[in-house]
Order: sequence, then structure tokens, then C-alpha cells
Amino acid sequence: MGSTDFLEYTQIGINVIVLLLFVCIIIILVSLIKAGKLITEKIEELNKNLKDYKEKLNPVIDKYNSFVETANSIATKIDDNMDVVNGSIKKLDGAVDDIVEFEQKIRKSVEPSVMDTITTYKGIVSGVKTFIDVYKNKKTSSQKSIQISEPTLDYTQSEEFEKEFKDIDKELNEVKKKLDEMRNN
Repeated sequence: MGSTDFLEYTQIGINVIVLLLFVCIIIILVSLIKAGKLITEKIEELNKNLKDYKEKLNPVIDKYNSFVETANSIATKIDDNMDVVNGSIKKLDGAVDDIVEFEQKIRKSVEPSVMDTITTYKGIVSGVKTFIDVYKNKKTSSQKSIQISEPTLDYTQSEEFEKEFKDIDKELNEVKKKLDEMRNN
């Protein structure tokens, strides 16, 4: 009994050990299959969540793109309107310059003629006044010599002309101030 029995028992022990190893391998394979199935389910769930987020994110991206397009079109329109406003301001500035130039031309042409008229009127009044004074003095004087008195000017009527001239000048200055304000704005 010796060695054959020992070999048989060893063979049986080895067979039992191999059988146990196979059972362990099967248990491990079954648990790996369950773990793989669990991982696969989690991946599928994650994939489904990503699809849901993608579906929810698409309208947001579309709205964002629409917003950007609207903002760009508004910015373009603002730029166009600013160009129109700048052109209008340049035209207005040119018009104001023309009005100021026109005012200066009128002032230069009217002022000398008004002053000449006032000076002429003063001279005539002064001459008439001197003549009347000399004539009165000649009549009332007992001496035959003619006394020439210093001419005195009657400023009552010439002051009216000066007042009118100052009023015209004042109005022209007001127009000029308004035009300067318009130009500065």
C-alpha cells in the first residue's frame, strides 16, 4: 500500500484542490461579470445624463448665439447712427459758422452807414443850432460886431439814434452768443 495509495490520495487531493480552484475561479468570474455589468449600467446612466444635458444645453447655446447676433446688429446700428449724428454735427457747425459770418458781414455793412448817418445828423443839428444862436445874438445884441458863441450840440435826437443803434447791437450780440452756444454744444 504504499506508494500507490499515496499517489491516489495525492491525486485525489490534487483533484480536490483543482476543483476548489475552479470553483473559486468561477466565483471570481461571476463577481467580475456582476461588477462589469454594474459598471456598464453606470456608464449607460452617465451617457444618458450627458445626452439629457446636451439636449438641455442646445437651446441655451441657440439663445446665446441669437443674443450675440442681436447685440452685434444693435452695435452696428449704433455705429451707423453715430456716423449720421457726427455728419449732422459737422453740418450744423458749418451752418453756425455761416450764420456768424453772415452776422459779421451785416454788422460791418450796417454799422458804418448808421454811424455816418448819426455823424451827419449831429453835424446838421450843430450847424443849425449855431446858425440860430448867431442869428439870435445878432438881433439882441446892441453891438454891430458878431459874436460867435461856442456851438452846443443838442443830443436829444442823436441820443435816440444811438439808443436804437445800441439796441440793434445788443440784439446782434445776443444772436452771436446763441450761435456760439450752439457751436459749443
